[in-house]
Amino acid sequence: MTEQAVKISITLKVGERVTEIEKEIQVAQMEPEIRAEMQKMGKVMLEEILQELDKRLMAKWNGQWENLGREKRSWATSLGKVEMIRRVYRDEQGRRRKPLDELLGIERYERDSKELKGMGAYLGSELSYRQAAGQLSWLIGEEINKNRIQCQVWEAGNGLADQEEQEREAIFREGAEVRGGKAVVETLYGESDGVWIHLQREEKRKQEVRVGILYGGKKAIGKGRNRLTDKCCVTAMVANSQEWQEQLLKTAHQYYDLTQTRQMVVGGDGNGWVWNSFESFCIPHEHVLDRYHLFRAARTAFGDWEKAKQVVARIRSKGYEDMKDTLEACRLQAQGKQREKIQTFIRYVSHLSAGLQDLSLRVDCALDTTQVCSLGAIEGNVDKLVVHRMKGRGCSWRIPGARAMLALLRYRQQLRDDYRAFMDQIQAPAVTQPCSVNKKGQEVAIHASIPIFRGPDQFKPWVQTFKRSLGCAALSHDLA
Repeated sequence: MTEQAVKISITLKVGERVTEIEKEIQVAQMEPEIRAEMQKMGKVMLEEILQELDKRLMAKWNGQWENLGREKRSWATSLGKVEMIRRVYRDEQGRRRKPLDELLGIERYERDSKELKGMGAYLGSELSYRQAAGQLSWLIGEEINKNRIQCQVWEAGNGLADQEEQEREAIFREGAEVRGGKAVVETLYGESDGVWIHLQREEKRKQEVRVGILYGGKKAIGKGRNRLTDKCCVTAMVANSQEWQEQLLKTAHQYYDLTQTRQMVVGGDGNGWVWNSFESFCIPHEHVLDRYHLFRAARTAFGDWEKAKQVVARIRSKGYEDMKDTLEACRLQAQGKQREKIQTFIRYVSHLSAGLQDLSLRVDCALDTTQVCSLGAIEGNVDKLVVHRMKGRGCSWRIPGARAMLALLRYRQQLRDDYRAFMDQIQAPAVTQPCSVNKKGQEVAIHASIPIFRGPDQFKPWVQTFKRSLGCAALSHDLA
């Protein structure tokens, strides 16, 4: 040992195998060399454990299945790329079996571990695919390209989205039982809004993303700062308002005990589908026009902030009918484009007159407003759930990529905490494998990969129809 370097020795024992790791650490480069050595040791440890597991599985299956030899496989993990050599067998049905792959849950043609997929999906939900690939490559010491990050995002996100879609279809089309929630709130608040994102290589140039939040109230966490309590979020690209209402209702039933909810306060910007988002809840409710949009419309109409504040304050306290004549007088006094803007504002508030006045001042309000808090949280949640990641910086999306990203942005905390446990809850529908007959007259499953099912067109309607037809054909063969 000298003052410039320190020699270290690590003994690793897995089963009966002993591995010695020796390294001379330079004092000037202690941290990077120790980090690199620990990562190297982790890879060696993982490879040794895999070999030990394969050895134990050999003792179990060698007498029952035909041993076909050993095959090498590269596996990318959070520790880096590891090489494993595992035994391959032929079982009683003539199928090729790889017990080590089955034990680890590695699918056919899968090259990334669950932990690596979780890291890639999480980073992809925070950064662009190119930036996420650079970060992940630096973390694991192996080259990861942006296409791989995209695949990890699509796999995880579309798996979550498919699960939600299957649940919705089962509940509203097949009458399946809804998994009841546990959160108890007497007054439930619901807000919704929409945001447009840019598309690429699709028939449309833009697509609206719908965002909804449900919560039980607000809790003060500082001066002028509040946190929503018992909050759950919904984001989706839907074909119509019925799908959107079903998605909101399903989420609410799964999170809240709605039998204990007596009333709802619903907010939004006054758009048709926003105004009707929570109609299917069948709970007494009142609409409140989002104050942000009301102030914005008033300022656009009058061009003066102080004048807009006065108009909004009077509308909120007295209602539209009390302000109707004043607004008409302002319109008549204005000239040119100013008159058109005030006319647009009048149409806007007259159409939404039922939601303008504050709840506590409404004469015909059937709700208990003594404990009702203010609304207006949707804009911040739209930013966090969609805008920050999916708009700006030249972002444009394919439909499957946008669908996957929306799911990841809602569940990224769970994905970061424990990707494997969270994704194991996603149950893909089982498809019976078609069978063939081998030379010995035995039925064996046909294993084939159709490239269109994994390519960029995999989510197009004609591809999905073809995939379902193959599944139906396999099921019919099985029943026959």
